[in-house]
Amino acid sequence: MTKKIDQILANQAAHAVRSEMGMAVAKENGNYQLAAFNCEQAFESRLMQGLITWRSGDNPTQYFEQAISRFAEDWQTLQEIDGKSPKLSDTRYEQLYFVAYLVDQPLPFSAQSNAAEGMQCDRRLDAVLGQWLFDGWDTSLWNSGMEELKRKGSELSVETYEFYRQLTQATEQNLPQLAATTDKLFRRRKKDGFFAGGVRTSGGGPDNDITVDYRFAALAKHVGNVGDSIHAWRW
Repeated sequence: MTKKIDQILANQAAHAVRSEMGMAVAKENGNYQLAAFNCEQAFESRLMQGLITWRSGDNPTQYFEQAISRFAEDWQTLQEIDGKSPKLSDTRYEQLYFVAYLVDQPLPFSAQSNAAEGMQCDRRLDAVLGQWLFDGWDTSLWNSGMEELKRKGSELSVETYEFYRQLTQATEQNLPQLAATTDKLFRRRKKDGFFAGGVRTSGGGPDNDITVDYRFAALAKHVGNVGDSIHAWRW
């Protein structure tokens, strides 16, 4: 890895530690919103560490496993703070589906969670895709998410999620061609406002050069072997 990449990884590790400290404060004070914020931040930091490591050609498994175990602890804390109505949608739980599937880990929540109903459209679509990896396809939720994305998202965002849907219906023979398509779509995120304005782990803006499409990787793994694409899971 280059010194620049090493520094980015170190920054993400430090951010993860700060999030753990913030979670401890939230737990001590019974502050649900602070706990939810730190749960999201801790998960994102570890996921980002994994994606950067992956893009560098190394095995990201340890970071993904840490992301899952930390999320499980933090979700438990959220339930302890608010015993009546803790919401998975207050976390980035929909991203965890893909990570857990890649490293063959169980989910720390029900795969049939209905938490996605009130979320923004792209998060709703991620939840449908993630749930498909473990359970079944929610046509109604997918359709509502796509309808909203077509109104509010970019052309690339619509094209990307339509591609993900195509991937769920693919055969192993189609995967090499689809891998080439995802590479082209992913590189376009660098200059796309929808992705550049989203979470860093989606690869928008400057993060495009140091991350991969882990959603594609999980969906492709469900279908079969995808070859040597940088976006393919190889561990």
